Amino acid sequence: MNIPLSIFLKIAFRTPDLFLSVARETIRSHTARLLDYRFGRGYAFPPRYIDLKMTNLCNLRCSMCGQWGDQGNFRNAPKEVLQQQLELPVLKRLVKEVAGFRPSFYLWGGEPFLYRDLIPFISTIKANKMVCAMNTNGTFLTETADDLVRLGVDNLLISVDGPREVHDRVRGMAGTFDRVMTGVDRILSLRRERRAAKPYVTFVITVNRENASEFHHVYDLAAKLGVDFVGLQFGTSTSEATGGAYEKRMKRCLGCLATSWRGFLSYKVDFDVAAVQEGLKRIRSTRHPFGTYFIPDLYPEDLPDYYGSKHLVKGHRTCIVPWIRADLLPNGDVYPCIDFPDYIVGNIHETPLMTLWNGPQYVRFRRELQKGLFAICSRCSSLYEF
Repeated sequence: MNIPLSIFLKIAFRTPDLFLSVARETIRSHTARLLDYRFGRGYAFPPRYIDLKMTNLCNLRCSMCGQWGDQGNFRNAPKEVLQQQLELPVLKRLVKEVAGFRPSFYLWGGEPFLYRDLIPFISTIKANKMVCAMNTNGTFLTETADDLVRLGVDNLLISVDGPREVHDRVRGMAGTFDRVMTGVDRILSLRRERRAAKPYVTFVITVNRENASEFHHVYDLAAKLGVDFVGLQFGTSTSEATGGAYEKRMKRCLGCLATSWRGFLSYKVDFDVAAVQEGLKRIRSTRHPFGTYFIPDLYPEDLPDYYGSKHLVKGHRTCIVPWIRADLLPNGDVYPCIDFPDYIVGNIHETPLMTLWNGPQYVRFRRELQKGLFAICSRCSSLYEF
């Protein structure tokens, strides 16, 4: 993250637990790169992050979404897949299992607020003194604001794509913008009333054809509201050639059918890249009262290559994510890559997570990745982050 020093120091002073967690995770990432990746022969220390997809369901139909967009993976999924959700006792057992090394939890979806026991589950995470962040479309914030502030959720990453008309058009539902802003205002008001530092409120923008020339207005809105961070995502897309190469290698080397990449064909670069460059120039040249970050961390001059060459790999040439992060699906399946749930190492209904973590399937995937990135990795923001 590109966070102004004054803000970073304020965060460290107000919430030393979060500051220490970030510092520990940063050190862990570098340690993993040296020890686990290079010398572990596919084995790894306990995960620093656990990413839980709470549900496949979503109440919106965002145009650029790889799950529910025009070619999204769940547009024609069977009912039983859409309704998959882990029972609360299973999730509580998971928290108890990993509490000893206190990983950070990241909850997402679909829309995580459609998980029926979300607040009790968050309560369990926070009662065990672990960091909890959530990625949400923000449409359920008003009715849950009191619980979110009371429990001290660490970070709410809320999708905001532009001014009212732009945001609603992207999200596929009129009135979404106003609903989100009402919820954000409620959370920030409760924070002030209770003199609470958390939840941090982060606006996350995804560049797409609807907002390419208008996304920079979100920064003005964030300053007016007083949010804590704004993140800009440049979008993930792929091509038939890249996806096909990934699919062939997964079948040949890991023996699995890998078709999840097709959801990302729906994200087309059919917008004015020059307009995105101008918006990014404006953002990077402005001093903001909140922290800013970019996914991936690109500059205006990087954008033509980023959008024009889908096989181009920038950032790191190795990936350590499967050494530091465990990903779980709503049915309990465990897999090594948050964006492409093709290779399943097991299920927590049958085997504890930490048994799977260094089990033969996980080790096999890590050792294959050590031979070189998959073709589909060319647009992964984690290559820039770790």
